[in-house]
Amino acid sequence: MPPGVEKKRVAIFDHDPHVVEIIQQYCAAFGYEGVDDCQDAFPFLSSPEQLEKYDLFVIDWAYKGSLSPSAIISRIRQCQETALTPIMILTGLPLGSETSLAKEHFCTEFLEKPMTSSVFKALARTLHKEERWYRENYGRVLRLIQDETLDVREQTTLLLDRLKTSPNPVPFGVMLSDAFAAANLSREAESMLLSLIAHDNHNICALNRLAKLYISIGRHQEAYKVLKAADILNPKNPKRLCALGKIELKNKDCAAAQKSFSRALSLDQHDKAANFGLQLAKTMEEQSQQNPEISLSASYASLLNTMGISMVHQGRLDDAIAHYQQALNYLKCSVLKSKVSFNIGLGYLRHHDLKDAHQWFQLSQEHGKKKFNKAHQYVFRLERYFDKNHIEIGSRQIQLEGQNFLDDDEPLYKGGKSS
Repeated sequence: MPPGVEKKRVAIFDHDPHVVEIIQQYCAAFGYEGVDDCQDAFPFLSSPEQLEKYDLFVIDWAYKGSLSPSAIISRIRQCQETALTPIMILTGLPLGSETSLAKEHFCTEFLEKPMTSSVFKALARTLHKEERWYRENYGRVLRLIQDETLDVREQTTLLLDRLKTSPNPVPFGVMLSDAFAAANLSREAESMLLSLIAHDNHNICALNRLAKLYISIGRHQEAYKVLKAADILNPKNPKRLCALGKIELKNKDCAAAQKSFSRALSLDQHDKAANFGLQLAKTMEEQSQQNPEISLSASYASLLNTMGISMVHQGRLDDAIAHYQQALNYLKCSVLKSKVSFNIGLGYLRHHDLKDAHQWFQLSQEHGKKKFNKAHQYVFRLERYFDKNHIEIGSRQIQLEGQNFLDDDEPLYKGGKSS
């Protein structure tokens, strides 16, 4: 029975029924209680609750579908509960540099076909052991870092002792940098990652974390250089390609952004960030060419707003509203979000869609608070109109609210499932 596995379920992504049958036999003999054949990856991976049921994912590197194998791995790893769940990648062809994919994620390994039952079991044991070690030790490392009763020397000694027991010291160093970042010790996290990269400049896992760290502290140009270096090592990571595209959009390099988002979509055509980013890059380029008043040298927020106003003046109200909804995702400043929400409300008002207008004016109020109050009079007048005409106001359903395309992801670990 696999050590440390509770649910003992396996998901297989493979179009070859013969391979699926062999894996099912191996898993049954090893003690897994259930094996599911996932022919259509996209709907399966769309539900985090679905993913949490599994303790092992087996993916054929030759899998064909709307999601590439690398996109499947990326989606599994983006789910907090499956950030460490073991992944086996089946391959029957020479991989060359693509083995860097396994180095990019914890608990991920390639397995050559045809494989024997003993080889499969040995790799499963190794991956489950690695997963259990990381889950058990990440919390301990974080507590050590946050323990104010220990001086730096004591902390360092205890962390080095923990490092010696790691199944793989390099990923442990990356995990340690995650713990530093979670404790808001960005300088220590950067130092740890730079030392790992100095030892091995092909350490794609460390490069990813360093780029993520730089983005979180606003050092986007340094992040871009690191992301480009990682992209050379593994050009098939859709999440990293979207990160590149986001920074290129921030730099107003529409052509480069379109290329990055298009590459991401070639791996995962359902990726919302890539679809959204590609559309915005095209819109920015189109508007800058059609309207000479729009300057790509303007501030990012001003540019997005000017583009929306231009669409309104062109009579493209539906396009303008869609654009403003997209722009809202790019803004972190609450005042700018309030102003964009207000503009969306005005757009719906021009369409005589009073209920949606009211919802967006309300959202503008919430974002603006005392710093931008322009929506207040619109909310007041609309509610008076609704009361006078006995119109019921439905509960607000704004899907984009709270989402921010440029915000970084949550930390990789928050405990997760225990082993």
